[in-house]
Amino acid sequence: MRLTEIEVKGFKSFGDRVLVRFKEGVTGIVGPNGSGKSNVVDAIRWVLGEQKSRMLRSDKMDGVIFNGTNNRKQAALAEVRLTFDNHKGILPSEYREVTIGRRLYRSGESEYLLNGVTCRLKDITNLFLDTGIGSDSYAIIELKMIDEILNDKDHSRRDLFEEATGVSKYKIRKKETMARLEDAEADLSRVEDILFEIDRSMKQLQNQARKAEQVQQLKEDYRVAAMEWAWHQLQGWQKQLQEGSVQEGDLGSEKSRLDQDLQDTEAKLSAGKARMTDAEQNLSNARSVLQDVSNRLRSLESQQQLQQERLRHLLDKIQSLEQQKANDREQQEEQKTRLEDLQNQWTSCSQHLDEASAAVAEVAIRLQEADHRMQEQDRAFQEMRKQQDERQASRYALESSAHVLEAQIKALDSEKERIQTETQNRKDEFSKLETLVATLAEEVQKMEAGVQELEAYQEDHQKQTQACQQELQSLRPAVAEAARRLDRKSNEAQLLAELVQNMEGYPESLRYLRDHQDWARTAPLLGDILHVEAQYRPLIERVLEPYLSYYVVKSYDEARSGIRLLTDAGMGKASFFVMEAYRGLSEQGPSPMKAPEGTVAALGLVEIPEDYRILCEHLLGRVYIQTEGSTEWSFGEWKDRYPGTLLVTSNGNCYGDGRWLTGGSMGLFEGKKLGRKRNLDQLLEEVETEKAELLNLQNRLQVLQETEASLRASSKESQLNNSRSALLRKSSESAQVQARHEQMVRALAQSSDRNRVIDEQKQTMQAEWATLQPRVEAILVELNEGSQNLAAMQEEWSVRKAVYQGVREEYTGITKQELHWVNQKANMETQMDFRRSQMELLQNRLEQAEISVKELG
Repeated sequence: MRLTEIEVKGFKSFGDRVLVRFKEGVTGIVGPNGSGKSNVVDAIRWVLGEQKSRMLRSDKMDGVIFNGTNNRKQAALAEVRLTFDNHKGILPSEYREVTIGRRLYRSGESEYLLNGVTCRLKDITNLFLDTGIGSDSYAIIELKMIDEILNDKDHSRRDLFEEATGVSKYKIRKKETMARLEDAEADLSRVEDILFEIDRSMKQLQNQARKAEQVQQLKEDYRVAAMEWAWHQLQGWQKQLQEGSVQEGDLGSEKSRLDQDLQDTEAKLSAGKARMTDAEQNLSNARSVLQDVSNRLRSLESQQQLQQERLRHLLDKIQSLEQQKANDREQQEEQKTRLEDLQNQWTSCSQHLDEASAAVAEVAIRLQEADHRMQEQDRAFQEMRKQQDERQASRYALESSAHVLEAQIKALDSEKERIQTETQNRKDEFSKLETLVATLAEEVQKMEAGVQELEAYQEDHQKQTQACQQELQSLRPAVAEAARRLDRKSNEAQLLAELVQNMEGYPESLRYLRDHQDWARTAPLLGDILHVEAQYRPLIERVLEPYLSYYVVKSYDEARSGIRLLTDAGMGKASFFVMEAYRGLSEQGPSPMKAPEGTVAALGLVEIPEDYRILCEHLLGRVYIQTEGSTEWSFGEWKDRYPGTLLVTSNGNCYGDGRWLTGGSMGLFEGKKLGRKRNLDQLLEEVETEKAELLNLQNRLQVLQETEASLRASSKESQLNNSRSALLRKSSESAQVQARHEQMVRALAQSSDRNRVIDEQKQTMQAEWATLQPRVEAILVELNEGSQNLAAMQEEWSVRKAVYQGVREEYTGITKQELHWVNQKANMETQMDFRRSQMELLQNRLEQAEISVKELG
């Protein structure tokens, strides 16, 4: 696959149509700054589907359309086409040339083209998916992308490797598949809701449809009933009108008769007054009857006028229906005329379409024939080129064989001369080697005897050295352990000295009294005069914890002096044990008792100066410590059996005097206050002991190291190694000389055989070289003829390609015309269907009007 053409029109700086062809040997576009080279890269990226305007160096997408100059107006659209040679079938298309294009109008409409046919962006993306070409691929690299690859910005290098190895297409397909799966899952999650809504909507729609059908049926029944009622009412009015006319005639006749009777009566009135009363009565009756007849006559006249108004309304309605019928007939005639015009236009359009289709078919046949001829020419050209390549390969092979034979013949001549020289040299060397072999054998025997003596001495020396090293190895860990113990004791003593010096854990008032020059500095703290074994120290300290910060003074004066100092300085308060208060109290103290089972008396665990024993007896005389491994007493049992005593369990719980109890976990720093000074002195003694032991071990270690050094100095290992190396070298030299002697014997025999073989090979190669020369000359003649044929076929292929391009352009134009007539025909058919539906609607209205007129008539 190879890019052959780029066609740009209206894109950025390309106002006119620009066609760039990449023929054989053209690999790039060069030009000065501002000539549009980067715009060509942007055009390629754009036509391949780039959707981000910033990647095209533009603020918005319509910015890529040519914006015009002072002398030219702006372009209406931007269009780019790329043509690829696909004769190897890399692109999944049956065409040998594939052209993709993209158009963008200023209105915002955009379209993609594939071989001149409108397609989707996805079609172009899928076409180039497995080729390494795309809008965001590294087949198209702009300047800043090189820095991104070198700096590996946003994993650009990884994207490049994935694209080169073909992994990116699978990632794209995976992303699309996952998106489709997510959409499918979202759709499936909504199916139940949609079905529920549809089911509910169906029930509502069914009810509404049923009600609508009932309404339509009721409307139809109402219309029929109304028409029937109007008809029957009109018939009744006409019948009443006829009966009123008959009654009107009867009443007129009766009125004439009554007038005549009135005249007769008036004539007879003058004849006799006797009959006057009867006549007047008859006259009153007659007048009453006349009045009734007149009233009835006026009522009939009113009814006749109402019937006439109703009749006039029906006649107006019939006239309006007749007028509507006339209008519908006129519209029907007009639609019929328009339909006939559209049919004529459709017939004309069909003729044009048939002509265009025939032309398309004809041009398609010509295009297929041109493509077929071009493919045949291309196959013939490729076959000829293949034959030419085979001839060229044969020529190179024959010439190479000839050169190889010439070189081999020269090499054989040189080798023969070299073998003759080497043979003479080897004969001279052979005589020297025989003398050297005997001399080296004697020297090797002497050196072996010296090495054996040195080995015996070194074996005894190694035993002494190993014994010294073993003792050193056993002594070094002891020295290291002693040094570690000394460091540990020194650090512990230093820490304890700092605690004693700084009185850590005690109030500031106690430190103030200790450091004050005017107070008795010989007064110790209670915690400093007691010493307890480390095992019981935390337990005793828990009992004496409230009193450990008490100063022990001899008299009340010392205590008052300390209190005055603290009061004057405002340094807080302090507590004191006054020893003169305890004189003579030993007899009043609690009587000692035997330690209960599983316990030991606390007083027996404490070492204290005799001057302070009475104080310690009062503090610890009734205190007992539980021994390890013994069963712990219960609080109630201890209270009942040993009232007034204090039990301290092994985990630090205190049963006090049978009335109080204290306990809890043992702290890490418990037992650190009791006997600090005594412990410090003991640690300092242990440090001195550890120092002496460490010094002794270091002296022993130094003596052993000196012994080892002297043994190493007296070792003959290096002399033995030198002797062994010398013996090994001499033995190796002797073996090499012996091997060289034997090799020389074989080489002399091989040289004779090789001379004979060289003569035979030389004769064979000279005969083969003589046969190769005519074949090389014949192939040269065939190559010249093949080159001329190739040039002619190349020119013919170019002509056929030009013909094919012309026919293809003609095919594209005719196809557009055919599409135009197809659209025109479809539009006319739509209009004709519309006119027919209008005519059917008018016909239905006419029939309905006829029915209405008949019903009203």
